[in-house]
Amino acid sequence: MLDTKLKILKVIHGFPPDFMAGSEVYSFTLCKELVKEGHKVFVFTRIENEFDEPYTIYDESYVNGEFVRDFHLLSQDKHLSIRRVNKKKGLHI
Repeated sequence: MLDTKLKILKVIHGFPPDFMAGSEVYSFTLCKELVKEGHKVFVFTRIENEFDEPYTIYDESYVNGEFVRDFHLLSQDKHLSIRRVNKKKGLHI
């Protein structure tokens, strides 16, 4: 077997910590294991938040058991990035 590291894109309708149903938790677990194997994993999903502008772009990382989400808010000529750390410690799987 080749020892090739892959760049993987996971597309799913929802993803933790915002959505915690079966397929979301399964996808999260799968992505964590792929990262442990040395692959680079990207997740493309939606977030429902009535307070955000439509099509707001987020960059999110899972670091030491916590989700770190960067918000990219576009307004006129400025690009603003805000970092928020979700304080939930781990997931109940």
